[in-house]
Amino acid sequence: MLKVAGNYFSDDVLSNILALIMQHDDRALTTHLTIELIRASEKYYNEYGLVLVTIWCLGEYGDLVLGSSYEQNDTKKTKSITESSLVELLQVFANISTFEKISQANQIKAYTLTTALKLSSKFKDGVAIESLRKIITKAMHDSHLEIQVRAIEYNEIFFQPASVKRGILEKMPPPPVKQREGVSLLSRSTTVKTKGGSSSSGDDSGNSRNLLLDLLGEDIKKDASPEETKKHENTMDLLSDIFGSISVNQQQPAASATLLKPVSQNDKIIDLFGSSAASPSPSPAPALSIPKPLPKDNEIQAYSDSNINFVFVIKENLGNGVALLEARVKNNSASILSNLSVLCAVTKQQKLQLSSISNTILSPGDSSTLNVKITGNPGSKLKIRVKMGYNKAGQPVNKQFDFNAGGKTL
Repeated sequence: MLKVAGNYFSDDVLSNILALIMQHDDRALTTHLTIELIRASEKYYNEYGLVLVTIWCLGEYGDLVLGSSYEQNDTKKTKSITESSLVELLQVFANISTFEKISQANQIKAYTLTTALKLSSKFKDGVAIESLRKIITKAMHDSHLEIQVRAIEYNEIFFQPASVKRGILEKMPPPPVKQREGVSLLSRSTTVKTKGGSSSSGDDSGNSRNLLLDLLGEDIKKDASPEETKKHENTMDLLSDIFGSISVNQQQPAASATLLKPVSQNDKIIDLFGSSAASPSPSPAPALSIPKPLPKDNEIQAYSDSNINFVFVIKENLGNGVALLEARVKNNSASILSNLSVLCAVTKQQKLQLSSISNTILSPGDSSTLNVKITGNPGSKLKIRVKMGYNKAGQPVNKQFDFNAGGKTL
């Protein structure tokens, strides 16, 4: 699937695949999956979805496949996986420029830098580690500002003591279970229960294995029991949780069980790729409640000068250890501002999720937004350090400031 249609996968489908890989605990299957991704990406390196998933798996599980071997697609020769072969594959990914969208090429570069940094803490060959460092230092002169900033930060981390690097670069924890209704990778329309809900339909780890085998094209037993066919792997929008760029409206569970109506092939395809097209329904649509506008005092100015006005808007009432904010950047100058980037940081006791910025080029008077989600201990102080960069008249400008939300707490 990734080999054939990797350039047509939406972000939410790729997120579900990554979440699927993270949620199962079968070490042998993880190793097999990573090897298959390496073999496929050597030939189909121009498929965006395949390359993205492969790079991510190399960073998380690259140490598991060292010493393994596989049969190459074209020559049918057996090739061993070594530290140097993984570095060569990363160098190919870092130099790919065949994608139609520039944003895809930049995303691949960003993932490659992260993987290079992670592998540097797992490799032992000095030559391979030095090659990983060169991948990072080369990106310090990239034309994209966000790639530059990331490369500079990673270069600083690269030379930190091994104990510090291990703490920073440890494996990502599995995502939390969320309720989600839709079409699974096996094209079965099912509903996922939350942890606190009613009894589950089976063993999640076994179901993850079946879905991953289906993704790899492996055969699954056809004589499965009815209970097994109703299993559904919980998937979440991992990229959305990391970057906060996609908002998922979850439906409340019904008081009593309802039967799912048959779904046509067209509807399945529409659901799989996240299309918003509506299908006709014989029942009348429920009335929609229009949210009340937020009061003006929910908008708090964080920074302002002759070029930029930066405000945070509290989207929902603070409480229960969660803060949902929207950052708005407005161009106050009479010039065009380009390569706009916004980076945020919070204290170690809190977790931060940022969406991608809506617009990196601002004409005079234009604005750009990004969503910010902060979680932490209820009652803890809300404080954000913001680092902002942009180009004005060809000259880079960098600003840094702190935002305390007027003393508000989570």
